[in-house]
Amino acid sequence: MDRVVKPAGRLLDRDSMQLLGVDNTMKLARAYNKLRYGRHHECRRMAYWNKFEELIAENGPAAAQVNEIKDGWVIDTSGKIPYLGQLMEDAGEIIKERGGVKRQDYGRPFFQELITEEHFEKYPSILNFATSSDVLSTVCKYLEFIPTLSCSMPFGVRLVESWNKFDDSPDRPLRASQLFHLDYHDKPMAYVIVLLRDVAMENGPFCFLPKSVSEEACRGLGNYHSKKGGHRVPDERMYEVVSESDLIRVCYPAGTVLFLDNSACFHYGSRNAVKPRYLMMFAYLSTLRTDFGDIWLENLSYPVNASDSRLRKMILDKEYID
Repeated sequence: MDRVVKPAGRLLDRDSMQLLGVDNTMKLARAYNKLRYGRHHECRRMAYWNKFEELIAENGPAAAQVNEIKDGWVIDTSGKIPYLGQLMEDAGEIIKERGGVKRQDYGRPFFQELITEEHFEKYPSILNFATSSDVLSTVCKYLEFIPTLSCSMPFGVRLVESWNKFDDSPDRPLRASQLFHLDYHDKPMAYVIVLLRDVAMENGPFCFLPKSVSEEACRGLGNYHSKKGGHRVPDERMYEVVSESDLIRVCYPAGTVLFLDNSACFHYGSRNAVKPRYLMMFAYLSTLRTDFGDIWLENLSYPVNASDSRLRKMILDKEYID
C-alpha cells in the first residue's frame, strides 16, 4: 500500500503542502496513517492511561523534579536531567568531527544536521537522554500517549548547526524556517531542544510564541494553513495580530532544555547567526502523523536491544506493541 501511495505522498508534502493546503493534507495523511498504525496508536494511548507508572518504574524512576509543559512549553535550566552532561560532551565530539564544514543545503543553507546513525551506537548518551524517564514523563504527560521518535521529517534526533557562514546570500530576505510557522508533521507533538553552547542573539536563537498567543495569532490570520494562507508567516503580518512582546527568545546558557509543542507554538530560528548555534533536537510524534514523510523519505533507524525497557522500545520502534 505504501508503494502505491508513495508518489502521491511526495507530491502532497512538497513545498510545505502547497498543493492542497496544509490543513487538507494533514487530514488526508492522518486518515492514511490511521489505516496503517491505528492499532499501534490505540495501544500506546491505553498504555499511557493504564500503566504509565509501571512503564516508568521499569525504565528507571525520574532522577529530578519532572517538568510540566504549560501553554505549550517549559524551560529547564537545572542541569539535572539524567545523561545531559554526557550528551553535551559527546555532542561536542561530533561537532569537532563534523562541524564548521558545509555538508548539505536542502533549501536552508544557514542550517545543517551533523548527526549520523553510527553516532547512536558510538555515543549511547544520545538515546539514553531521549528515553530517560525524566524526559519521557514530561513529554508523555503532555501528549497523553506514548510517542515515538520520528523516523523521517523531521528526524527524531538531530544535532543542528546554524551559521551564516554557510549561506552564500545571508542578506536575502528571511526564508524557510527563519519565518514564523507551526509544524505540520503531527498534532500534538513535542520537541525537546538542548542548547549545547551558550546562545545569544548573535547566534540566531530559536524563538517562539506560547500556545495561547499562537491560537490568538491563528484567529487573527484567519486562513493560516489553508491553501491560500500558506505555511510561513512574515513578521509584519504576525505582529499585526499579536504583540512582539510575547515572543520568547531562547537565549540561555549551555545545558538549558526546552520542551515545546511545535505544532501549537509559532516559532522560527537561525536568523542573523553571525556566530554558530548548536542544538540537539528530539522530535516525539504519534504513529498517526499528519504528513506522508515516513512513506517517501528514507527512514532513520534507532538501535533497539532485547534488554531495553518496554517504554524505551516504544519510543525507538514505532511498530513495537507491548
